[in-house]
Amino acid sequence: MVRLIVFEFLEQLRSSDHPSAKSPIVIVTAMELNTEDRQRLQSNVHDVVQKSGDDVEGVLEKILSLVQN
Repeated sequence: MVRLIVFEFLEQLRSSDHPSAKSPIVIVTAMELNTEDRQRLQSNVHDVVQKSGDDVEGVLEKILSLVQN
C-alpha cells in the first residue's frame, strides 16, 4: 500500500506544473526493492539510497554527496 502511494505521488508531482515538480528527490528506504520498483522510482527521482543494517554513516555520506552535487 505504501509503495503505491509513493509511486502515485511521484508521478503526479512530476507531471504537474507546480514549482517543485522539477526538484530533485532522493528516496531513502530499508525496503528490498525489486528491479521493476527500482526502475520505476529512478524514473522520477534523483537517486534511491538503499539502507541496510546499522550503516547510518554510509547512508548519511551518500545523501551528503548527493546534496553537495
